[in-house]
Amino acid sequence: MVPELGLNATFIRPLALPGNIGFISQSGALCSSILDWSLSNHLGFSAFISVGSMLDVNWGDLIYQLGDDPHTRSILLYMEAIGDARSFLSAAREVAPTKPIIVIKVGRSQAAAKAAAAHTGALTGSDDVCDAAFSARGRLAGQHDRRAL
Repeated sequence: MVPELGLNATFIRPLALPGNIGFISQSGALCSSILDWSLSNHLGFSAFISVGSMLDVNWGDLIYQLGDDPHTRSILLYMEAIGDARSFLSAAREVAPTKPIIVIKVGRSQAAAKAAAAHTGALTGSDDVCDAAFSARGRLAGQHDRRAL
């Protein structure tokens, strides 16, 4: 979704409100819930993106896209698997100084990882890899499932 343009290429209805948060999620079900919540709380988005298992795009592609978008002031990611860590880190290093990036990384416990794998068919990836990637960025905020780049 790109609310500013009235574009909705998703199965989710209605359209998100226009705003300045770029939201990317690997869960369509979570997108639906977040959209419902955002509408009742009058929170808008510059982009509202559901990517599933990310077969043809990766986090880096999407972060660069939102980094170039003048309507996006911050980026929120709901991440089940990091995928191409190098691409993700490269994009995050370039974009984060001007647009905060908040990552909600799920699947930290064995049960949560199993549930995420059943949901998208993708493994959540090693938390050791994610922890190292986020720590390498130099700004690790919070603990457990909440980290800001």
